Amino acid sequence: MNIKRRLLNANQRVFHVVTKRKSPEELHALTDSGLNQKSPSMKVNNLIVVCRELRNRNEAAQERVVATELLRLAHGSEKLSYRAMTSALACVADSYVRSGEYEEAVAIRDELVLIEQGRHGPSSPETIDALVRLILDLRRSGNLERVAVLEKQMLDRSIRKSGTSDPITLGLRAQLGADLSELGDYAESTMELEKVADLLDISTADGMKTRIWLAKNRAMERDFVGALGIREEILEERRRVLGPEDRETLTAVEYVAAMHLALGDRERAKDLLQNALASRERLFGDSDPQTKTAKSRLAEHFGPFD
Repeated sequence: MNIKRRLLNANQRVFHVVTKRKSPEELHALTDSGLNQKSPSMKVNNLIVVCRELRNRNEAAQERVVATELLRLAHGSEKLSYRAMTSALACVADSYVRSGEYEEAVAIRDELVLIEQGRHGPSSPETIDALVRLILDLRRSGNLERVAVLEKQMLDRSIRKSGTSDPITLGLRAQLGADLSELGDYAESTMELEKVADLLDISTADGMKTRIWLAKNRAMERDFVGALGIREEILEERRRVLGPEDRETLTAVEYVAAMHLALGDRERAKDLLQNALASRERLFGDSDPQTKTAKSRLAEHFGPFD
């Protein structure tokens, strides 16, 4: 590490300690000192410390003022270092997310992806990290269509780099399949999920996710026999890991019942729903929201249950 970087880090450590004892107004005033004007990167780094400290204190209005100044410096200073600029933009994006301005955050994340890709290449860890953060904010903004587009790009890169059976590739494909199903593209979703279902054990998070979304796809395509088989596999795993009366296990029972009901086996469905409801009432009480939903579902199909 060169001397300039060491001095900058030392300044950051001292400044971080100082911020703990200052009011929001005093914090902001610190960043306007003559010393900081000599170094745009130092001023930006100090502003980032202030912005994060204000965020920790829930001083939203003051944080926004600092974030606005950070954005101005990131876009307006030719002498700003790459690291200071990207850190500033990331801090601003985090502030937008905090205030629920997801579209604004997405615009900054897009900019960061282009910067990292231009500096490090499309498959670099820095670019991938920027893409992941962009996808998170796109989800928050509700733009699932673009999320799926970016996930396909990341999946293609992962396949080229690491192959189809690499754990990262499998996880990306499972998530893409889930998002395609959420978008209503059940055929393409099933195609992606089936490529990983046999490679991911149900005991893993991605393996369970794959089966849950595959079961949904089968049901939406009216393949209730196929959906039932997967739902029973999920139920068996829930019972094994969580026990017979965990909330997730009881939900899995209700999904199995729904498939029996769709196939016309009303007696089996009724028995499963009644048993699940009895467990919910005993464990969580009549006022629990899930208990109320379970009771309403049973009454809807079979009449009141005492």
